[in-house]
Amino acid sequence: AGAGAGSSAGSSSPIVPLTRSWSTSSIPMDEDVTAMMAGLKYGVKGGYDDDQSSLPAVAIPTMYIDDAHLIQEIYDLTQLKHGDHCVVGLNPIRKVHPWIDAVFMWAGSWEILRLYHHFIVYDDVVSVSNDGIALNAQGTPAMIVEYSNTPIGAIKQVFRRGPLSLYSDPAPFQKIELNDYQVWSGGRGASTHRSSGVYRVMQSLSDSHRQRIIESASSQLTSHEPYSFTFLNCEHAAFELSSQRSVSPQVPMLTWNLLSFIIRLCGVACLQRRHYFLMFSYHLFAVVPIALQTAIHLIRCTVHLTELRVSNTLGDALYHHLLSKEFCRAVFVGIGSIMPMAMLPALFHGGTIGWRHCIAIASFSYFIANIVYSVLAKVTVYMSQHSSWGVPVVIFVSDKSVCGGGGGGSPAVVDGDGGDGGGGDG
Repeated sequence: AGAGAGSSAGSSSPIVPLTRSWSTSSIPMDEDVTAMMAGLKYGVKGGYDDDQSSLPAVAIPTMYIDDAHLIQEIYDLTQLKHGDHCVVGLNPIRKVHPWIDAVFMWAGSWEILRLYHHFIVYDDVVSVSNDGIALNAQGTPAMIVEYSNTPIGAIKQVFRRGPLSLYSDPAPFQKIELNDYQVWSGGRGASTHRSSGVYRVMQSLSDSHRQRIIESASSQLTSHEPYSFTFLNCEHAAFELSSQRSVSPQVPMLTWNLLSFIIRLCGVACLQRRHYFLMFSYHLFAVVPIALQTAIHLIRCTVHLTELRVSNTLGDALYHHLLSKEFCRAVFVGIGSIMPMAMLPALFHGGTIGWRHCIAIASFSYFIANIVYSVLAKVTVYMSQHSSWGVPVVIFVSDKSVCGGGGGGSPAVVDGDGGDGGGGDG
């Protein structure tokens, strides 16, 4: 699988194919559509051939919070090349203590923390030393570029440049070691080190494009605009360098979550009295926003995944896996958050729960349901990947192909049966 996937011109990432490990006979659904079951696995650094015991280099991709981009956790850091756009779990107190850093990286790896910090890889990671340091071709620590700061760095900045510098330039654009974000889940030794919590945004990057990214990053190191949480944060900078689009999907997401929180609290306030209009207002303000958010998330995922599939960027197996995963998320999160909210008036007026419980349920039910689903999905995928059959995926095949032949032979296809699962050139 994936034997012809690595021949794309200008590609510099190693090929780490995904593969279908098995498939059942087709089951006809109607005159045009048949269904088949397949097992989706991820590849290893040397390809996915007979050595099934080799440690995987990458994970099966997942959706980013903007419901448009795909991100892929990197277990083998030698998969990272210069110009790669990477994300890790957002840690506002980085470098305070290694255990704290490990908790945030672990939370990002398991999708418990879906707030991300972004950076650009500056050097190819050629090897990993025995003590777990990612090294470049010169044998020195591999570097990244980013907007960032640490509590200790902020204190030093105050002493060096004065307290007002934290207002004018709270997070400088700088070059640091990739080792700052490394957390290992394997044993000791270069051959057993497995990174945890480092994701790569899946993009198609030629060698010339990667070089332009590094040149732009180098120029920003000498002269950069001051950091701004809303207008120029680490996410803006990474997307602008890698795709020439200065966007930060996390800013509108956080803005909407704050607005939705306030709206839900206004809805809970309507529970103070039992009145038809107030009950209608409660459901309008507290229940409807969650239902709309869940539906919009699923619609956006479906639209963007279908666009990737039609453009031959995404193969059938991975398309159906991701679509099924996000559909199940919508069902689980919708039921897990809307049902408690819908039952809240009866529970409150019946004396079962108090005012504080109402506020807590209204504030956190959606987020808790999302976290629980993310953990369950991660555990299920992780266990299935380490089984002999892989992650089960139901693939629906239509005689009226929407992908111009399915894209099975395209070198850009990220698929379960022959695409580049490495992500950097997927």
